[in-house]
Amino acid sequence: MRVRTLWTTNITAFLLGAAMFSSTAVYPIFAQLPTSSGFGHGASPLVCGLYLLPYSVAIAVAGSLAGRIARRLGFLGALIAGCLTCAVGSGYIAIRYHHPLDMMISLAIFGFGLVLPSWSRNHRSFSAPRYSTAASAKAL
Repeated sequence: MRVRTLWTTNITAFLLGAAMFSSTAVYPIFAQLPTSSGFGHGASPLVCGLYLLPYSVAIAVAGSLAGRIARRLGFLGALIAGCLTCAVGSGYIAIRYHHPLDMMISLAIFGFGLVLPSWSRNHRSFSAPRYSTAASAKAL
């Protein structure tokens, strides 16, 4: 816990992991709620899976672009930009939720933003000072 880069990386990883898993749990439930509830779409499990497809596509596209974006913005800039993009995707569904396309747009924005912090977070944790890894190796 002495090395600030490592504990901030761990906190960021925990928060982004919680956001990722909660989104993949909440969005399908939201899509399958009956339309009589006032905000659900009444989708079948198959259609619900198709609604999640933009999430996967956005993650794949962002994964191929993340290195270039992180080099351009810097690793801390990419971390912040990705977290803000995730917040925009989450905020979008809070404001616009009446059509399934709104959910798909929100998931695409969220998925794109999810990759940038992950890529820069991994790079920051692997570029930690040498003495932190040497000290843990001596402890073994």
